[in-house]
Amino acid sequence: MIIEDGRGSGKKAGVDSDNRLAVNSRSESLQHFTSHEEEQAYQVLTLTSVVVGETTAITHVKNLSTERDMVITYIRHQILGNTGTIPSVDGNGNYFLISAKETYSSGGVLVDPVNIKIGSGNESEVQVYNGNPIVAGVGVEIDRFYTQNFGDMNVLNKEGALIVKPHNTLSVKYISDDVEGVLYTRISFLMKIKVD
Repeated sequence: MIIEDGRGSGKKAGVDSDNRLAVNSRSESLQHFTSHEEEQAYQVLTLTSVVVGETTAITHVKNLSTERDMVITYIRHQILGNTGTIPSVDGNGNYFLISAKETYSSGGVLVDPVNIKIGSGNESEVQVYNGNPIVAGVGVEIDRFYTQNFGDMNVLNKEGALIVKPHNTLSVKYISDDVEGVLYTRISFLMKIKVD
């Protein structure tokens, strides 16, 4: 049996004896599709020296877009050259803290996210500070990750479930008893228009 397009295009689709439509499909990851087709996949790498005796603000992100959500796919944390309580015991140790709702106050250094479809002219419309920026307000904790070993790359696969809507913020901090070390955080994200 053949089904014809009722709009007069002349296109047809085959249907077998079990009433199944004959189709071909292609499956791609959300990250690949967004990068290849929409050119809206980005990464930002930040690094900050440990601040002795207090919380170190590694990264503060604000979505400046008026129409696109910042869809976070991966966050990677790493600390090198540190001294402190690792691995953590009974939750008493060093950990990375991810929180929302804080606002940028002062300090830090602006870092530009990179479009990972090399050659694309699109920019992310996301403002990122690193270098221990001062943030204000009471943060809402989203997640924490306890460091297991010195130099480990700790990867949080959010699979796009962590979303920063327009004009909202996300912060990454390091809570520790370290007296030295360099903190690396990489955030991979997509800029997506919500389709209703």
